[in-house]
Amino acid sequence: MIYGRLDPVFDALRACAPEVTSACCSPGADGGDPYLRVSYRNGDPRRVVWDDDLVTYRWDSGPDAPQPLSDDPLQAAETIVRSLGAPMTGRLR
Repeated sequence: MIYGRLDPVFDALRACAPEVTSACCSPGADGGDPYLRVSYRNGDPRRVVWDDDLVTYRWDSGPDAPQPLSDDPLQAAETIVRSLGAPMTGRLR
């Protein structure tokens, strides 16, 4: 688990919605926490982070920021897919 709590969401997105572009990213030299970058088709990329204070995944950018997603990676992935308007073609469970 290179990116910690973001890895299971990344894996779930790959399994249930392979058309969603997703990547675990490091914040770079300026510091900060890792984030998951997600997008679908020509939509603007959005960031998803794990929020230690809220103990949940949440949007970090985009129209839904800073709304929480879920503390469960599978539920967070489902919400991400729905929010992006992408089809769910695979199974999570």
